[in-house]
Amino acid sequence: MERVYLVMHLCGVCLLFGSLGALALHVMNGGDKSSNTSRKLVMMSHGLALTIIVVAGVGLLKLGYGSFGDKWVHAKLGIWLFL
Repeated sequence: MERVYLVMHLCGVCLLFGSLGALALHVMNGGDKSSNTSRKLVMMSHGLALTIIVVAGVGLLKLGYGSFGDKWVHAKLGIWLFL
């Protein structure tokens, strides 16, 4: 079961950076919020990626990969909230 959570976590991270990269590419090409025709898709993939990351991360914590009191867990949750 732990491999499932690890794969989910890594796929979520890849999807997150893919969606942020797509948004950055659009802005670098001179686009803005109103001209982005795929804005809804990018925002949905961003939200889905964050959800996958947190669900898989909590699943890994439940399996014993850490505890909710560890400082690195607080740092990861802070990063998740920032993104």
